[in-house]
Amino acid sequence: MKPLYKALLLSSIVYPGCGHFSLNKNLIGAVFSLVFTVLLLCVTYSLFSFSQCIAHEIIDGKINSSFSAIMNTVNNPPPSCKALRSTATDYFPFLLIVWGFSLLDVYRIASKQR
Repeated sequence: MKPLYKALLLSSIVYPGCGHFSLNKNLIGAVFSLVFTVLLLCVTYSLFSFSQCIAHEIIDGKINSSFSAIMNTVNNPPPSCKALRSTATDYFPFLLIVWGFSLLDVYRIASKQR
């Protein structure tokens, strides 16, 4: 398999930065991996906090424990939980941007090495 295709597949399917490691560009691969990991942790923490908020609402009896009531609350969260969900959705576009830049940079580096 050509190094270009291998690097693109690694960065697109496995994790951003993996393609850089396969091209022996360890520093930039570590930067992409680190930035993506930090953003992923921020999104995960925000979604976990949001789900904990919804769970506390259920435990406190403010939300019925039926599936439809929970789904309705997730789609239309109470004000106390709304900010937590918006924080998660604020970080998500940056995940896609970092992933896209990783792919473009792998393509740029691999094209120069031909």
